[in-house]
Amino acid sequence: MKIHHIALSTLLTVTPCFFPSCFATAMAKEDVADPIFNRALAGRDMRFTPEVLECSPFTKVTTCGKTFDSGLVVLTNNLVCDENIDSVDAAITVVGENTVLDCQNYAITQVNEISSAFYCSGFPGCGLLYKTGVVVKEGAKVINCNINKFYYGGSIDDGGEVESTDFSLNRKALQVVNSVPNTLSKVTKRYVTSSDSMCLCVCPYKNSFFVLHFALTFVSLRVVFYSNFFVNYDGLHVYQQNMDGSAEVLIEEVVVRNNGEKGIVLSGIGIILRNVESSNNDADGLANKGDPESPSGITDFTFEGKVYLINNGNNGLWIRSSNNITPNGIVRITGELITDRNAFSGVNMTSNTNVTIVLGKGPFSGKARKGSSGSLTACDNGNYDIANEGDGSFEGTDYTCNSTSISNIDNQGDLPPCNPCPKCSTLF
Repeated sequence: MKIHHIALSTLLTVTPCFFPSCFATAMAKEDVADPIFNRALAGRDMRFTPEVLECSPFTKVTTCGKTFDSGLVVLTNNLVCDENIDSVDAAITVVGENTVLDCQNYAITQVNEISSAFYCSGFPGCGLLYKTGVVVKEGAKVINCNINKFYYGGSIDDGGEVESTDFSLNRKALQVVNSVPNTLSKVTKRYVTSSDSMCLCVCPYKNSFFVLHFALTFVSLRVVFYSNFFVNYDGLHVYQQNMDGSAEVLIEEVVVRNNGEKGIVLSGIGIILRNVESSNNDADGLANKGDPESPSGITDFTFEGKVYLINNGNNGLWIRSSNNITPNGIVRITGELITDRNAFSGVNMTSNTNVTIVLGKGPFSGKARKGSSGSLTACDNGNYDIANEGDGSFEGTDYTCNSTSISNIDNQGDLPPCNPCPKCSTLF
């Protein structure tokens, strides 16, 4: 048995690695297996240092309609579903905390009667074979996938994680539903930083072992591989149905753009949005509305870091009643929320809502300092920068807006004290 050390000429120094898998065919070509990795390092000089270690065993996905409940599962080519023999709902289902699906940036898609599922108003319809691209259950994880042409691109059910994954041409990109306690659902990104390592593996190829150990140090460089939602009919929907406070949802480093309806829809409590952009969607950047499965209408979610709800066809942030449910509770802003240049309003709280927008970590603080306790900017919106037609209120002082509106019925309603917008509002 021979062992070959493959050294690839590039530009970085080496530290330990976390690369999820490597494939012999790619190594035989003296290439890097991960397309995202290739793209990130294109045009840079690096130094790879070989080292003999063991590869984690993995399972290749070669057919659609399978369920995996343990271990590392990988795609080595695009997975195109052209039949559904067993009439299952999902192209791939992953279950359990020890299960990871790594698509290696390949696509999961299906053959249908049209070029996308964007206009499919129901399932079955449009010749769709599978309702959902990937179902994530009970703590499983999905990374580095491109999912398109499904009624639901993906679904996280009762805990799990979707990382560095793109959704496009789906009717609904991703749905997150937590109905049981003590669960954590995450939609997030992958960082490559100066301390991260990229690959460490020994993979068999014929009668040899090809060994790659390369880790890297970027000089003053941090690369983020976002999760992206673009050109779906609807973007990201979160329904937090467990209301005992033990279930959490984190949406971090996510970009939602150019979707045909709402970018993000939230319902429930324990939801955090951190460094998120929802822009250029045909309807709202973010809508908070009642969920029939959570009839109390209790709302509690937090904006952290910088959150942009800009350039949308309706509102930036829309808090509204629906399904005869009145949203009530708190929206906290501990970072910067920017709701500029939307066609209707930057922030719009409709009638039959009772939500308090709080700048800072605590409710009813009455104080806010930009950068430490939160700020809200709403400028250059088509109708009003901030509109409140319900019974909601505003706490804190660091608001920036020009035009405001209260209820047209009884001329009642709370509005925040606003600093005037600058002549040129915040650019993204």
